[in-house]
Amino acid sequence: MNYQIKISTLKTAFTLFGIAFFTKLINGIDMLVSSGGTEPYIENAAGSLMNKAFGSFILLVCLILAFRYKRLKPILTDGKNLAFILFCLYALASVIWSVEPAVSMRRVIFFFAVVAFAYYLVEMYSYKTVFRFIGYTIGACALFSLITMVIIPEKVTILSGPRAGAVKGIFVDKNGAARTYMAGLAMLVPLVLNRDRKAIFFSACMAIMLFATRSVSGIFLTFIALATTGYFYYITLSGALNKSLVRYKVRFALITYISGLTVAYLMYAVLLELVGRDATLTNRTLIWELILPSVYDKLALGWGFGAYWASWGVQEFMERWGYIGNAHNGFIETLLHGGIPFLVLLVITIIAALYQLLKYQNLRQRPLENYICISLIIVYTIANFVGYTLPNHNAVDFFIFSYIVLLSTKYVGSRQGSYDSKQSRLSRIPKIRLR
Repeated sequence: MNYQIKISTLKTAFTLFGIAFFTKLINGIDMLVSSGGTEPYIENAAGSLMNKAFGSFILLVCLILAFRYKRLKPILTDGKNLAFILFCLYALASVIWSVEPAVSMRRVIFFFAVVAFAYYLVEMYSYKTVFRFIGYTIGACALFSLITMVIIPEKVTILSGPRAGAVKGIFVDKNGAARTYMAGLAMLVPLVLNRDRKAIFFSACMAIMLFATRSVSGIFLTFIALATTGYFYYITLSGALNKSLVRYKVRFALITYISGLTVAYLMYAVLLELVGRDATLTNRTLIWELILPSVYDKLALGWGFGAYWASWGVQEFMERWGYIGNAHNGFIETLLHGGIPFLVLLVITIIAALYQLLKYQNLRQRPLENYICISLIIVYTIANFVGYTLPNHNAVDFFIFSYIVLLSTKYVGSRQGSYDSKQSRLSRIPKIRLR
């Protein structure tokens, strides 16, 4: 008997699998069915077997496709991606001086799996398709968490401590869950505005679970993301056909927006009091004080990518505080990974992506999605001050961030048509016959 499998079917299956994996749907299901019990320090050093297997598989497939369709050269020679390319290469180079080379190598492999899959999505799908895929998948995570919360609440609810009653769902922590729901809600905004029933349903699930997390920072970041999108979109809506007028409006909007963020930063203590948070950000400032000596010890090059929390250097911190796995500040964590050069490359990558998105904002091919990308980068940068979002290879945040950074240099000018085709390169390959 002969069976025929279209390459497009395999491509769709691989895409959905990768998105489900990097948005933590697969990890969440595994967490619910597994018993756990491993010591955090040991688990951090050894790594997840499932993450190793699936991450390596995704990276291998993406590399094969990149070589097969000769897509590596364009990204390596495109100067617009230079900062992000150097950022990724520096992470790889840090294995050389890492205090735990084996640990760094494993995490660099997963890091490159995230970046490679993000690049695969940019090359093979239109941005609207990817937004829909990711939004629906995160919505599925929310729906699954909601069902689990009703049936077996002890599996997805924090039962003790100061955060008792908060629902983390199928995610590892409630703040990470809230940021994931935030991204899903933002990505489905265009479909919700078009009254897509499925998008409205999944958005409702994500909104319910967002409030169930009781994450003040997550709810606040969601408000910033949606407000920023609406703000930039509204400010450029009138006179959209006049490119000069739009350009000046966006510059004015950006200056106003940055000024507002600066005032909010200067008044952060008052704002925290208004939302019921203490000035230490739930003892985060104390954690940063304890970990800064380790940062200064290797400020030039860092401890190696992902090596610090599995190395001998963390013992002193553990004796004074205990094991927490990250610094709860992405910029401090970046210094631990690769020192000052790594932090500089991260900041340049963020600025370059925002510049590219703002530079081409007057092109009408994707106005609303463009502002969603801008708002997500801004939100992830803000969140990185109070959580480990960038460059956290295990977080949904960094996966979406990588996709947006790579997307920012693609769908511009005359190249829009060549990348936004409904029929990708892979879908035109003949069928595979299985006997």
